[in-house]
Amino acid sequence: MESNLPPTAPERPRVQNLPKLPPLSGVMQLVRQSLAVRLFIIGLILLLLLIPAVLVTEMISERQKYQTQAVHEIGEKWGGAQLLPGPILQMPGYVKETVWEEKLTQIKDVVKKEKVAQEKLALRGFLLLPETLRTAGELLPEIRYRGIYEAVLYTARIVMEGEFHLPDSRDWNTQNQKQPVTLFFPVSDLTGLRRAELTVNGKPVKPAPGLNNALANQKFNTGFHAPLGEFANGDRISFRIELELNGSENLMFLPLGRVTETSLRSSWAAPSFQGSFLPGKRTVTAQGFTAEYRITELNRNFPQWGQSRTFPALDNQFGVFMSIPANLYQQTNRAAKYAVLFIIATLLALLFTERLSQVAIHPAQYLISGLAVVMFYAILLSSAEHIGFGWGFLLATVLTAGAQCGYSAMIFQNRRIGAVLGALLGLGYTALYFILQLQDYALVAGVGVFFVLLLILMKLTGHMNQIPDETDR
Repeated sequence: MESNLPPTAPERPRVQNLPKLPPLSGVMQLVRQSLAVRLFIIGLILLLLLIPAVLVTEMISERQKYQTQAVHEIGEKWGGAQLLPGPILQMPGYVKETVWEEKLTQIKDVVKKEKVAQEKLALRGFLLLPETLRTAGELLPEIRYRGIYEAVLYTARIVMEGEFHLPDSRDWNTQNQKQPVTLFFPVSDLTGLRRAELTVNGKPVKPAPGLNNALANQKFNTGFHAPLGEFANGDRISFRIELELNGSENLMFLPLGRVTETSLRSSWAAPSFQGSFLPGKRTVTAQGFTAEYRITELNRNFPQWGQSRTFPALDNQFGVFMSIPANLYQQTNRAAKYAVLFIIATLLALLFTERLSQVAIHPAQYLISGLAVVMFYAILLSSAEHIGFGWGFLLATVLTAGAQCGYSAMIFQNRRIGAVLGALLGLGYTALYFILQLQDYALVAGVGVFFVLLLILMKLTGHMNQIPDETDR
């Protein structure tokens, strides 16, 4: 027997085993059923989550400062970043200077004072740089620890050879008699100096400590010197200096020679060449690096010789920084910059699932899910300091994605939904890890991945207004 009742509309599929929600009324019904209101609430939650995200970023910076302090403390006892300018000669010379003197003149009963210019010879200290400066250095690196922090130290074996040509100029010395000459060799951190041997014109010379403030205008405060005796204009002075010194991270030089040639080699596989000049030739392999420099006087901004106050030499440093590969604080800081995007993606994923499953999510549940994303970076930092960045990233991914999976399953009372959301979060962190490893192409890869996610987001939200609300049922 056929029924005369009108045909009923097919029932919309619903998630199984979900408890029925009580009927809503007033403001709560508007909050749960209006997409605009839900997005506004999610925006407020996002702003609230920025507070712990900023705190985590500051914690990363603070831990990085602790590492810098640890490196500095080790360097104080071993030897800090070293700067080896090279040898410098000091020699007295006479220069012509104009001096204004007062002269009294009397015209009748009137006495007048007049300033008259007179040219006099004044004794000044001159600095002379090497005509040639050849440096060969070998760096023996090692890693030391202060607690959980590590620092790169080295022992450098340096040989410097070259020659000075005393200028033959009336402006340098108006007298032809010999003048006393002193060789100065600045060293930025004498704590690390282990051995210094000096040979001048083929004869060994014993160096004496200190610079006697002779190079104070160049901001060279520490080093050693050696009186060489008297020399005349036009004389040549050859030298050979052998050094063995300890340092940390940096080893820098100055192009003091009219022609400066420097060659470095080390077993450290992660050098960073820094300063005003890059090596003309270099090789970097897993077994170490070699670097060769050739710099002439035309490449620098100071003369070959002159009065001691006219040498801005420190602006022309060059050398090598022995960095630690894949510094975990740098990588963690780079990862934390994506925190806001992961928070937004997590909140929107919950919103889409809520709209599609018709299961209302409380704003507190959005907040807790976002906090789980923020905790990822705290877990990453704390674990990477002990087990390394790679394993720390894996641990943080497993814990965060697993927690999100279980929490989503509780919210929607559906393990499949929880597994999908947890897997998507884990997939996002996996993509982030590979982006961080790309170094030079990290920005391109990151922009590409998030543009694809934007396209997916556009696809999902394009028909969101067609999803019926509870009031349409």
